[in-house]
Amino acid sequence: KVRYATRNIFEVKGKRIEQIVVMTDMSNLEAIDRVHDVMHKQDVTLKLQRAGAKIGDAIMIHGRKFIFRSSRQRFSRIKKYFSLL
Repeated sequence: KVRYATRNIFEVKGKRIEQIVVMTDMSNLEAIDRVHDVMHKQDVTLKLQRAGAKIGDAIMIHGRKFIFRSSRQRFSRIKKYFSLL
């Protein structure tokens, strides 16, 4: 379930996505990528877009904040790129 909560903040509810968020190490970029992968596979990303979410908007899942992004963006790839410079 996706709903517009307040200004540029959307709330996502769902048993599986909330379970994954609870288990996610928020300091691990690959783990955050995994949350976004699950959101995409469960059509949460599509539902957020239909609800009006734009890249950069805040997404709240089980009390944790995520930044809405394209399903193609990967924080872990960005980190690896900068570590090579």
